Amino acid sequence: MLAWTHEPMDYSQVATRVETLNNRFPGLQTGSLGRSLLGKELFTLYFPAHAVPDPHAPLLLLTAAFHGMEWITSTLLLAFAENLCVRLEQGSITLKCPVLMVPCVNPDGVGIQIHGPKAAGRFSHLIYHACGGDTRRWQANARGVDLNHNFDAHWKTLRRMEQKAGIHGPAATQFGGCFPHSEPETRHLVHFCRTHPVGMAAAFHSQGEEIYYQFGDCLPPRSMEIAKRLADASGYTLADPDGLASFGGFKDWFLQEFQRPAFTIEVGKGKNPLPVDDFPGIYQRIEPLCYALLDAC
Repeated sequence: MLAWTHEPMDYSQVATRVETLNNRFPGLQTGSLGRSLLGKELFTLYFPAHAVPDPHAPLLLLTAAFHGMEWITSTLLLAFAENLCVRLEQGSITLKCPVLMVPCVNPDGVGIQIHGPKAAGRFSHLIYHACGGDTRRWQANARGVDLNHNFDAHWKTLRRMEQKAGIHGPAATQFGGCFPHSEPETRHLVHFCRTHPVGMAAAFHSQGEEIYYQFGDCLPPRSMEIAKRLADASGYTLADPDGLASFGGFKDWFLQEFQRPAFTIEVGKGKNPLPVDDFPGIYQRIEPLCYALLDAC
């Protein structure tokens, strides 16, 4: 496995990892969903399923780093991508479906959390105003919008809850924007899902060692069965989010929009941002969960 950093993984490091994997593994296809608010690429890693010749076969979508403080999820997904590349190259695994990974949905927010307001460029004054210059708890994108509150899944209900909690505008966390899908990062992901045959999706967050698998009454066939397999593989607990985490998320929107299985996986335990030193232990439990997702295609 590539040597993994002992520092938080920011955009430049993600870009370097993606390029390294692309150069090392000819079967891997790299690309981008589009660009963030600050113009950063939303990198993608695509693993074709050669045993499935149908170009319209449902694919598995794996996403990470929706939140600035949760950069460790990018490291986890890129580590799994490398492990998968090695196993595919060795012929020790055959994919049942194509797989697309988006290792960092919110590169701007990750940069702001790690490097401070200056990383927001033309939005740096907004960041200062929203958090007083202290970005250690920053989760949102460069416009102060929490991307996992910005999806059109009971968004109006969530907006009322945010306002009741005193969140009225750009903030470090939990402001869902002025309208659903207001942010380019959200729109790119929504567009991809609407224009490609995504059969199942998973979003990696931190922390809690929990798996969320339904949204209100939305519980597609096989969702419970797959969720139990993921829990068995990782030792994580099946749970339901509550409070301001109940609506507006990517998993929520995907379930509501497509009625296909989708999961939020809260990795690790502790206080965000989880320390880089936690990476080996978290990965040890996440790798079998990821292979269980592949097996469930």
